[in-house]
Amino acid sequence: GSGITPFIPMIRELLEKNAIKNHSLIHANRKSKDMILVKELEKALDGSYFKILSEEDAVGYDFGRIDKSYLKQRIVDFHQYFYLCGPEGFAESIKSDLINLGAQEDKIQIGY
Repeated sequence: GSGITPFIPMIRELLEKNAIKNHSLIHANRKSKDMILVKELEKALDGSYFKILSEEDAVGYDFGRIDKSYLKQRIVDFHQYFYLCGPEGFAESIKSDLINLGAQEDKIQIGY
């Protein structure tokens, strides 16, 4: 499955309720062909949808891995809620980076 799958119903519900403002999404994958619903997410999140690839340098995508530096570059407010989905090691690493950048641990939810 795709790591983005658990977030699709949440994003669609926010759109339905006209409550998507101030939400953003960082979506990581290895290659662009592995990304799903890109056009829908770009439209829904209107400039707050960040795509990053670890194994392909493609136009319209950031290249590399999500790490502390990338989070600092893309996140404006570390006092918000964060929802992480991905392999356990990845999620724990991102959680640690978020906390080091000022996020509150009780505002970080892992796993969907």
